[in-house]
Amino acid sequence: MDDFTARDNLSRFAEAEGLLMCSFCTFTTQSAGNLKIHERNHTFKNGFVCKYCQKECKTKGNLKTHLRVHTGKMAFECRVCRKGFHENQGLVCHFMDQEEASTIVAYNKNEDSFVPCVRSISL
Repeated sequence: MDDFTARDNLSRFAEAEGLLMCSFCTFTTQSAGNLKIHERNHTFKNGFVCKYCQKECKTKGNLKTHLRVHTGKMAFECRVCRKGFHENQGLVCHFMDQEEASTIVAYNKNEDSFVPCVRSISL
């Protein structure tokens, strides 16, 4: 009974503050999209499925990153040796293998932008 009362009070507070509340827990947010993504954690329904291998992804962004494995698209490239990587993390690991990592700058072909020196990237 106490849990119901506490949740009921939280629900009224969230509504008064213009927040959306998770149907399963006490998570609140202002964004309907964030709530939808959060609630998938409770229902285990992944809305994005890879057309090549049927892997399920929780977000469209995760699926987009995963699809690079099948399409061979390399979104990140080392400016020194031109080696391509599916994900930024692969490029960061590549930087760590370089002797002069502090002087290397990478180029993200998708976003037409430069990724800063590895020493300023948090791992």
